[in-house]
Amino acid sequence: MPYGITAGEPTTLSFHDKRIGKIYEYTDNISQYGELFYQTDLFPHFLTVDNIFIRQGNVTTNMPVYRKADISESTQKSFQNCINNLNKVLSTFCKSSSDASKLCEAKKIESQKPYMNEVIKDDPKFIAVAKALEKANAIAAVKARAADKALSEMKATEAAKATAKAKAFEAAVALEVAKAVTAAKKAGIAERAARAAEIKNRKKLAIFDDKAQAPYQFKTFDRIITKTANSGMRGKVMRVNYSTDKGVAYYASDKAIDYSEYDYIEFDLKLIADPSHDSGLNIRMDCLGFCSSGIYKIEKPRLGEWKHYKVSFKDLINNPGSNLDITSVNVPFAILPDRGFQKGVALLIDSIYLTNY
Repeated sequence: MPYGITAGEPTTLSFHDKRIGKIYEYTDNISQYGELFYQTDLFPHFLTVDNIFIRQGNVTTNMPVYRKADISESTQKSFQNCINNLNKVLSTFCKSSSDASKLCEAKKIESQKPYMNEVIKDDPKFIAVAKALEKANAIAAVKARAADKALSEMKATEAAKATAKAKAFEAAVALEVAKAVTAAKKAGIAERAARAAEIKNRKKLAIFDDKAQAPYQFKTFDRIITKTANSGMRGKVMRVNYSTDKGVAYYASDKAIDYSEYDYIEFDLKLIADPSHDSGLNIRMDCLGFCSSGIYKIEKPRLGEWKHYKVSFKDLINNPGSNLDITSVNVPFAILPDRGFQKGVALLIDSIYLTNY
């Protein structure tokens, strides 16, 4: 240690902890192995307190003050390394012989006893600040009670006014609620009437439902094999097998029909064979006078699963290349895989309708 601190001399260590206003003092002789420094746990104290004072022997004035703020991090690490090295030296000494081991064990037992030379003092400055704060808190409490009393009196007056306003407001609210209930009843009646009218005005035209509905006939182009098949709870469905690469299966009427009162074509589809896996699936709507929606691509269903489709006439009319005239249609539904990938494709068709909802 600096400043001539030597073993065997009476030494006092003072740790000033400003956070809690306490001063810890330890007095003992500095031994060869520094028991006082170990028993007072010097290094952890140094890391937590602000100042350390060291006095020794007959010195009447404090030795220089060690301030944590003035000690660099590297110095603190060096100090810790010093303590660590001392631990290693002591450990080596304790293992050097049986006598050394007995001595170390005795010192270990001795170090576990409570250190009796500790003196704890109150920091006068800390106490003065605490008393000043206590006085300020007392004054603040008196002012707070006075403010609470004034506030209570004001609240009583305001409460009476608020009660009168609340009654008037409740009456106004009751009137508005009554009006709202009446309006809601009228709106509900009007809504139900509108819904009933909407349902009444719904239109649904069957093209295929267990069979082709008049005036429609199922037709094919270019070697397509078709037949009506049973499909459990669905009843009868139409099966189409494509044995060509440019075929079309379709439902047609002998004359053109105006479908402007409908908005959608709906149908169910099940793919049961798709050898190439690369073919797309398309529908189209044609009319007399060489007009058509053109090829309209639909999402292919998963193999072996039914899928419902609902296609709007607007999408067919706006399809690229379309010149569809919805007032003159004679083929409301045609279906075809992509050309060049048709051969071997097989599918089931069911529930083809035109709807306006």
